[in-house]
Amino acid sequence: MVVCPEGGVHIDLDKDTSFLAICGMAFVSREVHRTWTTIFFRTNIFHLQLAATDTRSSFSEFRAISRLLRPRNRWRNGEPFPGFLHITLTFNLKEPASLDDIRVPIVPLLLAVPVGYSADRLRFVLADAAPDRNEDTTSTIALCDLHLKVCDALAECRSQDVRCRKSICPQIWIDGRGQIVECVMRGEQSEDDPVAGAAGSSRAPAYPWNRSLESVFRYLAWQAGGPFPPN
Repeated sequence: MVVCPEGGVHIDLDKDTSFLAICGMAFVSREVHRTWTTIFFRTNIFHLQLAATDTRSSFSEFRAISRLLRPRNRWRNGEPFPGFLHITLTFNLKEPASLDDIRVPIVPLLLAVPVGYSADRLRFVLADAAPDRNEDTTSTIALCDLHLKVCDALAECRSQDVRCRKSICPQIWIDGRGQIVECVMRGEQSEDDPVAGAAGSSRAPAYPWNRSLESVFRYLAWQAGGPFPPN
């Protein structure tokens, strides 16, 4: 049984969806399972792959990544979990396009991944359709840098919207170079939708299940390691 395969663990999330398919180990006992998963997830580099056929893709809100790295597994004993993440988004396009034409909603991805290391990366790949072979067909950006960019964008939305505790988090789209190119506001929550309360400065804020602007901003700002946002 190989704990740390050479070259890391490669996972095609368009195909591999079960934990057993990914780690190759069935449940044995609670103690063995806990020890194995801790070592497996904390000591490997995970290469997560998703593909799209259009320049503009939501990647199903990155639910495949969220299922793999569900919120309750993100942080254990105050440490980021799992190990290093290298996420590759491949665009298999029929028409010529450039990285500047790519559009990806970044907030769902940042909520799905446990950013804790500067080595975590997001990579864009244009598989077949570069208009000019001299033009870049790949681009890589650190997830921690994306966190800071998105936090800045959400902070600006937050400062302009006095109703931010009820506002739904805007859709923020980036291009294939990791630059924010669109910010689409989406109205307010239902009165029946609870807004996550603010956590104390010594604890992590609640995971923003309600997707409000306020709770998403607080959570991403905490993950980015910045100053804890005031109430």
